[in-house]
Amino acid sequence: MPSSSRLVAFGLRTVARNLASFGRYLMVGCVNTIVGYGVIFALLWAGFDPYLSNACGYAVGISVSYILNKHFSFRSRKPDRTAFPLFVASLGIAYLANVLVLFLLLRFSAVNAYLAQILAGAVYTLVGFLGCRLFAFPFKTEDPEGCPP
Repeated sequence: MPSSSRLVAFGLRTVARNLASFGRYLMVGCVNTIVGYGVIFALLWAGFDPYLSNACGYAVGISVSYILNKHFSFRSRKPDRTAFPLFVASLGIAYLANVLVLFLLLRFSAVNAYLAQILAGAVYTLVGFLGCRLFAFPFKTEDPEGCPP
């Protein structure tokens, strides 16, 4: 059984590690937004259909987001064949949470549509991060005593 001081130290390291990952996750989101819209706008400028431009922008955005989050935000070595489907599923669940919060705010509160979008976006970000952290890119297994060295 680990000592209480070791458990506290483990807890503090875990919180610090998750906060650092969340900060990097937010930075990746900013980069991803710029890249995704860059592709969309470049294709629109080149005369492509708006729907095709949007689909291409999102496809590139998901790819960039996966690569940056896997290697930068979460520093994962999990194989792509297992991590990528879990990443996409995490973002899908985050999007459903976003739509649910947006619906509830617009339907049952006095919150205006702009604020509702911001709040729903915050839920998307948090749920996406948790899905990625817990499923797509979890921490490595802990030592036998339940605490990393």
